[in-house]
Amino acid sequence: WWHKTLGLYQLVQVNEYLEIKCAILNILVDRIAAKHSDTDGAAQIDARLSTRIDDDFERRLHKLLTELSPCWGEKRTSQLIETIKGWNARPSFGKRIRRVCDKLRILQPSERFLATRHKLLHLGELSATGTMEEYWTELEWLALVMILSLFGYEGKFYHHKLGNQRA
Repeated sequence: WWHKTLGLYQLVQVNEYLEIKCAILNILVDRIAAKHSDTDGAAQIDARLSTRIDDDFERRLHKLLTELSPCWGEKRTSQLIETIKGWNARPSFGKRIRRVCDKLRILQPSERFLATRHKLLHLGELSATGTMEEYWTELEWLALVMILSLFGYEGKFYHHKLGNQRA
């Protein structure tokens, strides 16, 4: 796990394109959060949700969705059911990041900052609050602080976000 994690961090350092750097950093931060956010398998919506989603519910949902369009297929209904189960099984990206930040005693990034990831990874567009460089700097800072915290490092280090200061 560490070999791949540090390899991703290295790829960020050698890549010249901000969009690629930010995409890899988002993957890296998500990777860290998925492993270390203490999700403990608890239901995110309702502990009894999976028992309520049975074949009868799926048939009723499919019937309702075909009212939207007669072209609605059963496969789409099944995919929607799996999406709902996934929402219940694991926390969202933002929630995982906030949980791991709390666990590691790192200042949580804003919701707006975390929302930038979706457009970047799914549409290939980097449209952040502020400049692209500011977004990359904050994201790179978050990844570095997470990695250092997981190693148990509490000493001083340099990051370009700080300028002449040292963390």
